[in-house]
Amino acid sequence: MIWLDYSRVFSIFAVILIHVSMGVVLLNDVGTEFWWVGNFYDAFSRWCVPVFVMVSGALLLDENKAGNISSFYRKRVKKILIPLVFWTVFYLLWYVLKGQVLGYEIISSDIFEKLTTGTPHYHMWYLYMIAGLYLFSPFISRAICGLNDKELLFIISILFLMSSLTYIYTSFFSSSTDLFITTFIYYLPYFIFGYYINNFKSNIKIRYAYVLFTLSGLLTMVGFYITSFMSISVGQMYFYGFLSITVIPMSVSVFYIFNNFKFRQSRLVSSLSSLTFGVYLIHPVFLEAINFLGFGVTNLHPMLSVPGVSLVVIFLSGFATYIIKKIPYLDRVC
Repeated sequence: MIWLDYSRVFSIFAVILIHVSMGVVLLNDVGTEFWWVGNFYDAFSRWCVPVFVMVSGALLLDENKAGNISSFYRKRVKKILIPLVFWTVFYLLWYVLKGQVLGYEIISSDIFEKLTTGTPHYHMWYLYMIAGLYLFSPFISRAICGLNDKELLFIISILFLMSSLTYIYTSFFSSSTDLFITTFIYYLPYFIFGYYINNFKSNIKIRYAYVLFTLSGLLTMVGFYITSFMSISVGQMYFYGFLSITVIPMSVSVFYIFNNFKFRQSRLVSSLSSLTFGVYLIHPVFLEAINFLGFGVTNLHPMLSVPGVSLVVIFLSGFATYIIKKIPYLDRVC
């Protein structure tokens, strides 16, 4: 489905925008011009990971309606397990290498925590989370395939409520970190909503989705501005979270827009879409290398440098992924 290919391509660029613009947010004082530019790019890109989850739901839950469990696992385990193991080892070695180059101490307990939380690198949590959704998707599919649109929407709403309340609690009232094996549970509503959008048509006018996206993006910006002045560290990043009360409606509205937009069939977009998984996995290497070499977002006004650096990173990551996919055996890692 071409609209899902476009969703992937736009989402991977938004992922890189987040990681690039976060540098601007962290390097500038709260409320300054540069800080607000970084906050703008970051806040309005927060839909990216939820859209990836919804794309997976649209494809996997549909696929499982007619397939059997054993064939699904045979097809999907290699697609997730091999990249997960490879990139976990890769980024742990990357962590050690950076420690040697930058001169910081390598602590074994940090490595243990990275493994138990599913974060051998800051972006790798997604791979651990999506593996949980893959594991249970055949059973989720069987549980929901007999429901009508109203019943399914009710379940999705309840799941979003539970996930958002849990995220409020963990953000403001708890400092504990979950094991990676439970993270996928909080993303179930996005996963099922992807199936819902792909199978049921809504009468909601598209302009309302644009309004919701704009309002939720602005509220994310303002919310992050307010929490940035909090005297305690807990909760400062809440509004940037993928389960915050502003990012959920932003993500849902973007996916609805993608589903209803009249995209043109494009071989280029389909080809780029096939590279997005690898780009997601490898892009921090290029971003960190660019920053280390002094060519990051601080060289120009962030209104230009954020999209500029993002384009360079996505080009290098896409080219590297393309090369990796041409190498026998190594092609399985992305």
